[in-house]
Amino acid sequence: MRVSPLGRTAHERAEEPADAFTQALVGDSTAMRQLRSNLRGLVTGDSSIILLGPSGSGKEVAARALHAAGPRAKRPFVAINIAAIPATLLESELFGHEAGAFTGANRQHIGCLEAAGDGILFLDEIGDMPLDAQSRLLRVLEGRCFRRLGGYGNLPFAARIIAATHCNLVQMVDEGRFRRDLWFRLAVLPVRLPPLAERTRDLPQLVLALARELGVDVRFSDAAMLRLMRHDWPGNVRELRNVVARAAHLANAMHVGAEDASALLHPLADGDVATSASHDTRMAAVERTAILNALGNNDGVVAAAARQLGLCRTTLQDRMRRHGIERP
Repeated sequence: MRVSPLGRTAHERAEEPADAFTQALVGDSTAMRQLRSNLRGLVTGDSSIILLGPSGSGKEVAARALHAAGPRAKRPFVAINIAAIPATLLESELFGHEAGAFTGANRQHIGCLEAAGDGILFLDEIGDMPLDAQSRLLRVLEGRCFRRLGGYGNLPFAARIIAATHCNLVQMVDEGRFRRDLWFRLAVLPVRLPPLAERTRDLPQLVLALARELGVDVRFSDAAMLRLMRHDWPGNVRELRNVVARAAHLANAMHVGAEDASALLHPLADGDVATSASHDTRMAAVERTAILNALGNNDGVVAAAARQLGLCRTTLQDRMRRHGIERP
């Protein structure tokens, strides 16, 4: 794939330091260069950071880059997706619990606040947190301590919080769905991640990076790349990752043309249920291969493989179980 007509010059790229941000946040567009510059200014310090941007724009990738580039790099990075946890279990996952704290609590459970230690606690989809849990989190941020459910003694909280959301929290505050005081605590250092539609000039580099991550060899013609650049990308980088994965199954994947690109962008345009099932099977095969490659590249260390894939460790473990992959 020829990239030169669509990107910045090598001299322009050389002006920016090679670090965790240039490795993780791919692209030479003005928006991405500004984003990396903004994040570099937030590496040190203890103030909370909130990453704002649409789903699939790379908020967890940015959070992990902040962790890797900062003084807490050798300390834990603990991620929790608020939206993925039932409200009844959320406080236990955050604060932990003592044995006997509630029915079914047969042993002590260490929550994310405690597991993060003095590292980074990444609260993804913070906009989905129920109001009662918001109140408890606010007390943690104000007092820098917490208590396990069913416990009596306070435990210190020393981690730095990075929160993320695709929601308009200001609007949610006005509607009474998010606590104003918690918003002010979290939004000490707000950072907006641009949607892919605002940085389409980054597509050639992103396609190459995603192909390497997936372990596939895919070549898009200039005409195909221009077709991708005209797409509005509602799913952002996550959608592009799926396009690259689909391209790997084309018979002519070594040279994806403009017509192929259109089909990749709209795989279910004909409404063919059989096509949908076949596509799901192929995508599962691609995902399984990507996981195996990442584990192989990282000597079977799940946490390192998760970082390579841009996933949290627990998400990768769930997908390994789904695909019947045992830890080497």
